This record gives sequence, C-alpha cells and structure tokens, in this order.
Amino acid sequence: MLSSKFIAALGLLLGSASFVFAQGTDCDKREIVVNARDKQGKFLPLQVSDLRAKFGKRDAAILSVTRRVSAPRVVILLDKSGSMADEVKTRALQYISSELVRSMPGPAQFALVVFAGKILDTLDFGHSRGEVLAAIDRAGNFPNLGGTVLRDALLRASDLFGTTQMGDAVVIFSDGGDNHSKTSQRDMEYSYWSKGIRAFPFIFIDSVLATPEETYGSDEFAALARVTGGSVGIIFPREVDLKDIPSVVRQLEDVLSMYYVVQIHLPEPDRNGASLQLELIDVAGQRRKDLKLGFPSKPAACSQPSTR
Repeated sequence: MLSSKFIAALGLLLGSASFVFAQGTDCDKREIVVNARDKQGKFLPLQVSDLRAKFGKRDAAILSVTRRVSAPRVVILLDKSGSMADEVKTRALQYISSELVRSMPGPAQFALVVFAGKILDTLDFGHSRGEVLAAIDRAGNFPNLGGTVLRDALLRASDLFGTTQMGDAVVIFSDGGDNHSKTSQRDMEYSYWSKGIRAFPFIFIDSVLATPEETYGSDEFAALARVTGGSVGIIFPREVDLKDIPSVVRQLEDVLSMYYVVQIHLPEPDRNGASLQLELIDVAGQRRKDLKLGFPSKPAACSQPSTR
C-alpha cells in the first residue's frame, strides 16, 4: 500500500483549481475553474446556492455554476538534471508520466518538454499517445546533466498551447530548484497567470536526505501553484510501490478533466486587486468544513500589460 506520507501529499491534488479570462469585454464578470470534493476525493454536485464569495471585504455575486468534463491539453515536463540521476527517482518519474499518458480517458492531447541545464527535447501537441510515450522512453536514456533550467522549461511549456483553452494544464515531474534559467520567476508566473494555465508540480523528495534543489524548489512550486490555482504533489520515491501508481494517476486525471466553471460578478473597486474567498455553505448559510473546495486566490485581471 501507499505510505501515509505519500497519500497525504497526493491528497493536495484533490483541491486544485485555476482561473481564466472572462469571455468578451464584460470585465465585471469573471469565470473561474473550481474543483469540489469530499474527503475521500469524490466529485461533489454544486449549484449557485452552495457557494458564497467575497473579494476583499465585499460580497461578490455568484452568477452561475456549470459542470464541465473536458479532454484537457496537458504538457508534461520531465527533469533530467543531475539531482534527478538517482535510479529510484528516474524509475518513478518514467512510470508515473507514462501511466498518465496511457490511461487518461477521452481524446486528451499531450505535449512534452525535457530539460536539464538546457531544454533537451520538445514534442508539440498533435502527436499520438504512442509517439508521446516513445518520447518519454527516449528521455529515460538521456544522461542526467548538471544544472537546471526549470523556469525556462516552464515558459517553453506555456508557449506550446498557442491560444489557450479552458482546462489547459502543465504537469511537472522534478525535484525543483533552478540555477541556469534566463527567465525570472515573475515572468514565468505571469505567462501562466495571464493565459489561465494550471500547473501541477510533483516534487520528488528523498525522505532520508533532501537535496538543496528539493528544499528550494518546493517554495518556487508552491508559489506557482498559488498563482495558477494548481496544486503541489510530493513524491517520496523510496516509499512508492509502483503497483499503486495507477490509483494515484487516476486522482490527477480526475482533477485535470472534471471541474466546475463558476461565473462571479466582481465588486467594482476590487476587480483587479483583492483576493478571492470562496466557501461551501449549508442550507443555513454556515460554512461547510467537511468538504474540499479548490479555487484561485486571485482571478486574472481582465486586461494586463505584458511584462515580457
């Protein structure tokens, strides 16, 4: 069975969400992607009366709640830097990423970016799952090189989408850290935030002796997850039984493909600055603490000047 640490860490995936630009020019209305689950990870039915929203200290009206099941576009990032050279990390990375491509239901589309001290390989959207799996296998033969261009690789991944769509996501398999990128954390986060791309980092951590990359990288990944409305999963490779990986991947697939689109009317003074508070409530209007609700802490601005 999976260790309790592994289960707890991957449980973070059950409450992910992302934001996207509202359609049209009605900037007081925004759409956010929301996931709602019970403590066992089961998808919850939602309607407008189940939610209460605020921006800053002001009430925000919830206009609609629409269930969405999609076949998302997913870019997979594979870290082949020197700190990932450990055989246990490599085996877990290959197995989990391949299982995601093999088992994702529906006509999902995949792309791939492999990186170390530079970007080693890129596979655009439009390839078959067999071609993506072959590219993941090739990546397993790349030598693990010193240096990490994590932010450059994340930026490359965001550019592969072209015109972004509801549900777009990047899944990252890495132990974190960056020491060679030309891209700043701010510019990388802006690319994801402005395009409405969700980020789901899986951090590989040695439970016995964490590397400096693992220690530093978790902070960067947590920041990216907050900006995009994604979530962080932590993998302890030495505690993973590979036969349990399919059930873990099912959780991720569920979060990627099943969610609600919630339209909110923003109070005028707070449209571009306040943080979002979103709660599940019962029939008496009391907050429900027995359920998991994932949402962005700040929806994207209606328009934003480029920093790149």
